[in-house]
Amino acid sequence: MKDRLVEAVVGWARRSNYRQVVLDVGNANAPAIGLYARHGFVSTGTTGTLPAPRAHVTEQEMVFHYDSIHGERRKGERQVADPLE
Repeated sequence: MKDRLVEAVVGWARRSNYRQVVLDVGNANAPAIGLYARHGFVSTGTTGTLPAPRAHVTEQEMVFHYDSIHGERRKGERQVADPLE
């Protein structure tokens, strides 16, 4: 079920001509980090915390990239998350 949900979101973004999918995931949530990594998401190195009263929860940003010409993903390259022109 989890894999199908990630695949559905990534597929929708591709069909909607987005260059990338960006998400935040809790650093303590190893199963979710592994799930996203299996689907080609990579950490951007950007981290943050949740607002109070959960400011103790840290998150990391992960991104999945598409090749703008061939519809394939690119790993690790940062781009603005906007629709293709």
